Amino acid sequence: MATFKGIKHIGIATAEGKKTTDFYVENLGGVFISEEPYPEQNQISFTVRMGDCDLEIMEPVSDHGAVAGFLAKKGPGLQHISIEVEGIAEIEQELTAKGIQIVAKNFDGPVRYMFLSPKSTGGVLVEMFENA
Repeated sequence: MATFKGIKHIGIATAEGKKTTDFYVENLGGVFISEEPYPEQNQISFTVRMGDCDLEIMEPVSDHGAVAGFLAKKGPGLQHISIEVEGIAEIEQELTAKGIQIVAKNFDGPVRYMFLSPKSTGGVLVEMFENA
């Protein structure tokens, strides 16, 4: 049975990951959790815990990749919302049957994910993920 567990994190794109991270920690009570490079995505991500939700502050490390493209097109700001689910394959079938566009997916790794097109979600890129 498919289950929506809630918002896991909010992705913020910025050219200044450390500075943005420091803002949330020093001014808004966030707790620094980690700094992780993602070379396959050409980005580095800083995680800040804000209550029950995390912020993933993403900085590109090259001119290639989704974050760099987002910054070039839209500038810094909200890039995506990530929702943790169970039964992602069932959810995919239900959403596509309703005409909701999926722009990327990978169900092969230890973390299965898919991204819903902002055209289907009111303008926000929505990630759904499930831990295997």
